[in-house]
Amino acid sequence: MKKIEDRNSIIIKANLPAGQGRKTDSHKKSRVKRCFALIAALSACAFSGCSLALKEAETRNLEEDRLVGVFVTMQHLDNGTPEFVMNSAGEIVIKENREGIPGKLILDEAGPYKVVFEGIEGYGIYSVKVRDEALGGDCYYGIGDDAFSDTYWQTGEKDIIETTIYVSREGPDCFYFNPVYQTAQGETYMQPGNGLSFTEKTEGVSFTHTLSQDKKITEDGRESVSGSSFTIHVSFAETPAAYRLLFLTEDNSVEQVMTGEELLKTVENGQWELRIPDETAYLILEQENERGEITRIFCDRGEESLEFLQSLGGGILAKQQMSLCWE
Repeated sequence: MKKIEDRNSIIIKANLPAGQGRKTDSHKKSRVKRCFALIAALSACAFSGCSLALKEAETRNLEEDRLVGVFVTMQHLDNGTPEFVMNSAGEIVIKENREGIPGKLILDEAGPYKVVFEGIEGYGIYSVKVRDEALGGDCYYGIGDDAFSDTYWQTGEKDIIETTIYVSREGPDCFYFNPVYQTAQGETYMQPGNGLSFTEKTEGVSFTHTLSQDKKITEDGRESVSGSSFTIHVSFAETPAAYRLLFLTEDNSVEQVMTGEELLKTVENGQWELRIPDETAYLILEQENERGEITRIFCDRGEESLEFLQSLGGGILAKQQMSLCWE
């Protein structure tokens, strides 16, 4: 006999000085609408003599559907106004729209690579399940948009995903973290989630938002926990206005210079390996912000990678990583 207990939890943490962020109630707009509808329903009850019971009806089974991702938006998603209906006992019940916002899983020859919610802009990261007929079983894929950096994946009884969105001062003032679920039939849908708003965007300040789902399974007297957890850090950083990569010798003379345009073009062309000449003793990556301030990153011979931030537009920055091949 198998017994399953489900627990969905939301954890929000902020690593910031006081007054620089606050938790945003994503259901504020829905509650305002519900309040006006409730007044109308109570007025109707006064004349008809019926009773009022606040109950949910005809909802999606969030306990059974698997949490497979988070879709980050800059606007609150409205899932519709709740309806008031009368049940067989003469009670007025709240029939909330919990069907969710349908998503479409896009696949190619290598498997799924994107989940699309028509007409909604945002950034998504997922661990989705797809049936592989050739293998005769289910395969799990971790996929995410370019806005997510420093992503850590752990698969097992519980999938653990941790990632970061880098934001500049010109970036959004608010993020909403909308949970994405997948049914046993493979369909994906999204529910409106909670948000964080930012009053100041100081470099180095970060916020953390976690969505998790745990299922306790008891089978043959043994207990185990399965589920998923998505932790998203929002970290503020400077937008690099210019780059310059210097190749220096042992006597500290510059033997070669790669411009920012050349560096970014290398990344955009999918060339993630940078070959370093034998004469080069170390590298210096110079990054200049919009105020003309320059920061420098040093890479000694033998270091495996070089990391830098690239603007994706809209104030979103992506961390790029290039492998260093020392000749």
